[in-house]
This record gives sequence, C-alpha cells and structure tokens, in this order.
Amino acid sequence: MQLLMRRPEIDGFICVAPAGKPVRLRFPGAVPRPPGLFVNGERDRVVPSASVGELAASTKVQKGVKIEHAVVPEANHFFRDKIDELIKVTGVYVDRRIVELEQERKD
Repeated sequence: MQLLMRRPEIDGFICVAPAGKPVRLRFPGAVPRPPGLFVNGERDRVVPSASVGELAASTKVQKGVKIEHAVVPEANHFFRDKIDELIKVTGVYVDRRIVELEQERKD
C-alpha cells in the first residue's frame, strides 16, 4: 500500500484481506490517487469486515480517492472454498476498471 503513494504510474489496486490495523492511507497532493478495491471475507476472524470497511471509508474521504469495499459472503481470511467467488468479485472490478481506463485515455 505504501508503494501506491509513491508510484504515480499505478492506475489502480486490489487489496485482498488487508491488514486489520486501523491505518490511514494518506496520498500526497502531488501524486495521482489510484482507485482501488479492498476485498475481505464475511467470516474473516483475522481482519473483520468492519475494520476493512473503516479503512476504505477513511481513505475515501480524501479528495479524488475512489475506494470500493467488497465482502465475499461466507469466506474466511484465506477464502477457503470461496476462491471462485473471490475471483468473480475481483474480475468484475478489473473488467470495469479496464473500460474506465480506456475511456479516460480516449478523453
């Protein structure tokens, strides 16, 4: 996550089962703010969904930062028996971001 704040060429990110520590990501004003997706499991006992939701919400309040939060139903921290659902959630996000990036480049 720290790399995102130092590399302006990064167009976006997906963070699966992010750290549960309540940290705030602060993007410097001069660095473009990449949109991103945080994903965690509904039954994650290592990093509860509420913690990930708070991380996403606290990051989103910064001007120009578009962060989404997805929760995979019934999944634990390691997405045991829920990998297909994780792939679907991240795949939908990636497909949408590709379309958005193509549109941005045309504009």
